[in-house]
Amino acid sequence: MAIIEIQRAHSSGLSGARDAANNVAEDMRDSYGVNYEWDDDVLVFHHPAVKGQIEIFEEEIQIYAKLSFMFVPFRSSFERHIHQHLDEKLG
Repeated sequence: MAIIEIQRAHSSGLSGARDAANNVAEDMRDSYGVNYEWDDDVLVFHHPAVKGQIEIFEEEIQIYAKLSFMFVPFRSSFERHIHQHLDEKLG
């Protein structure tokens, strides 16, 4: 099992953070088949091989993902996709 934890400061407000979280989640869905839904300001994602959440705040976004053993080989790619989307949307 592997854990990914990312905290990123931003100045995009809640709206920008929500857009960034949606962008990350859509990429996870399209690339890995991960499902997601919003619960207030927390985007919860799940798949048999990965589960976690993206919590948005006015000046920070926090991502926590727990990958099963079968997803560990994809950890670097998964984490790189997350960082790329955050860079694009939040700077």
